[in-house]
Amino acid sequence: MDSNFIKIVKEYIELDDNIKLAMKDIKVLKDRKNELSEEIMVKMKESGIDCCNLESGGQIIAKESKTTAAPKIKSIQTVIQEMSELDQGMIENIMDAIEKTRDKKTKETLRRTKAKKPKE
Repeated sequence: MDSNFIKIVKEYIELDDNIKLAMKDIKVLKDRKNELSEEIMVKMKESGIDCCNLESGGQIIAKESKTTAAPKIKSIQTVIQEMSELDQGMIENIMDAIEKTRDKKTKETLRRTKAKKPKE
């Protein structure tokens, strides 16, 4: 093997290990932040406030947002069945046509796996 290739693979592994450690630390921080966020939201709702001014000049704002999920194929099929007099075969043809027109994405990635430790 090319010594440069070995060097970049070793660097890749080292970076991968460091990222995994950092992600564990970030998860702990995010979990705690979420706990505090829930407590703050409850206190703000109980107090009837939706905005807190901070000493630093910023604000904490409680906001509710709603999003609509993408339709699922099964949901579309159910609606078509309920709203039409089409037979099951025609509905399946419609569903197949919808499935064929959906965009498909291909993504190439590198993934590292670790050897499993033998059980003692």
